[in-house]
Amino acid sequence: MDWPPYCCVILVRPPGEARAGKGSIPEVFCEVRSAIAAVQPGSLTCFGGKLESEETPAECIARECQEELGWVPDNVAAQRVCDLYVNGKLMAWFFFAHGPRASTTLTYEKGTQGRWIHPIDEPLISHWHSEVFQAVFLRSENRVDINDKVAASSKVST
Repeated sequence: MDWPPYCCVILVRPPGEARAGKGSIPEVFCEVRSAIAAVQPGSLTCFGGKLESEETPAECIARECQEELGWVPDNVAAQRVCDLYVNGKLMAWFFFAHGPRASTTLTYEKGTQGRWIHPIDEPLISHWHSEVFQAVFLRSENRVDINDKVAASSKVST
């Protein structure tokens, strides 16, 4: 099986902490990227990152969440929900997990923060992540195909 270069986690509110959203679409805990970040500056993205050699997707997500939040979700890779293809190439797998509880103390990586958002109406969500959210929450699809001229001409990440 070919694995993608990136793995990301869609963190939804944990049981007992769900808030009234829009229809059946849950709030999602996203990374607020620094305005000076090298990739997706000022955007909202899912937590996750580059899969390192000999690392499983669950290990990648756990490592990235530990680095970015100082916290790791339980049962991180239990449910793969979407595969992202960019210009025909598998770019990322997205998984569901419960986000941090309100009582959880988070230690953010320098230059980042987290924020609960409604994943459909938020204008700061990166293009690729917005496409994944729409596929998962609006169309119940598990694959997104994007033709991206920027990705074809430069090195970018989710």
